[in-house]
Amino acid sequence: MLKKNFNENLKEYQHYLYYLGRLLAVFIFGPFLIYKGKQYNDYLITLFGILLMLWDGSKLIIQAYYNDYSY
Repeated sequence: MLKKNFNENLKEYQHYLYYLGRLLAVFIFGPFLIYKGKQYNDYLITLFGILLMLWDGSKLIIQAYYNDYSY
């Protein structure tokens, strides 16, 4: 149910938004950065895409393993 204060609504759904952001980072932004890094022959963009996928992917795996989506 929606409350009067917008910040209270965000706090209630914050863990879902973080999870959605991690999914987007792993499956959309990371591969896109890797693709653009290879297209422009720029190893830093490629490396950033790989690190982004590894970091957020590991967080997704940890969250799924412990069934704790609070962070």
